[in-house]
Amino acid sequence: MNHHLYKGKHPVGKDTLTVNLFLISFKDGESFIYYSPHLDLSGYGNTNEAARESFNLVLDEYCKYTLHKNTLWDDLKKHGWTVKSKQRVYPPQFSDLMSSNETLQDVINTRDFTKQHFDLNMPAYA
Repeated sequence: MNHHLYKGKHPVGKDTLTVNLFLISFKDGESFIYYSPHLDLSGYGNTNEAARESFNLVLDEYCKYTLHKNTLWDDLKKHGWTVKSKQRVYPPQFSDLMSSNETLQDVINTRDFTKQHFDLNMPAYA
């Protein structure tokens, strides 16, 4: 089993909030895919390493865009996150994602996959 740990690098300002999420990695034809059901983001490539780098780029752009547009917290809520304050956010449980995320259901039901945990550092605001 390959372990692919993603350490987020997206803080804005001094304070960050670390959230533990997971990635699903699998092959689709000749492409390697990394998928985060917590954020509904994916990256792909011709090699496992290229797919991981692609995912990191997609995640980085997602964070930059949603922070710039001031939509991060609303987007997290849209994806099933609980946002109690901007220092206390909780991703949805895997079981909740299984019942609501069709992409995740398809991967789990039709592909050989690996699930890895990763920490995402997000900006925290007072």
